[in-house]
Amino acid sequence: MKTDLELIDEAIELMREVGHRHDLDRSGRDLLEFSLAFMRETWIASSGQKSSDPEDVFRAVQRGLRICATLAPEEGIEKK
Repeated sequence: MKTDLELIDEAIELMREVGHRHDLDRSGRDLLEFSLAFMRETWIASSGQKSSDPEDVFRAVQRGLRICATLAPEEGIEKK
């Protein structure tokens, strides 16, 4: 029987495969990044470590996405 951490690892790997296999638009990629961030925090919490609360994760991913958009803006997408 698999542990919680092994199941979370599998879920994260499957989410990454989805991201690589499908031609996701900006919104889809952003949603995938948020989902992966929450899965990583779930792994951290399940392993007994101190994890970030959802609001902190959300803010961190938003900052990362803004930085990526600034460094490599896509055509036709307005920055907010």
